[in-house]
Amino acid sequence: MRDYIERLTALASRYPGPDQARFQEAISKAEVTTGGGSSQVRIRMHDYVKPGDSMTMIFDPATKRPVKTEINTFLDDGPVSIVIAFDQLRNGPNYPGKIVMSSIRRQLEIRVFTYEYRL
Repeated sequence: MRDYIERLTALASRYPGPDQARFQEAISKAEVTTGGGSSQVRIRMHDYVKPGDSMTMIFDPATKRPVKTEINTFLDDGPVSIVIAFDQLRNGPNYPGKIVMSSIRRQLEIRVFTYEYRL
């Protein structure tokens, strides 16, 4: 199980990742939606790291800040989801306040919280 968790966290670190070329290519093919009872803007990208995966970045159009990123991908024998919820320092940058990685097949959920984040 430890090996699986290490590989899951390594996979999660590749989204959205520092690869600007990959991000630019994916964003050029992305689906952008608004509405649906929410004023948020959703940008959905497919095949970002692995064929068949998806990454949806959700933004607040008023502040232009990220709210959440939802990732659906695969690891070994089944699907996994990774959800990153963003918080903001007072008058400062955003940061991942909560990360939830889960595998239904493995009956596993990992939650990572960031408390008292400071620059």
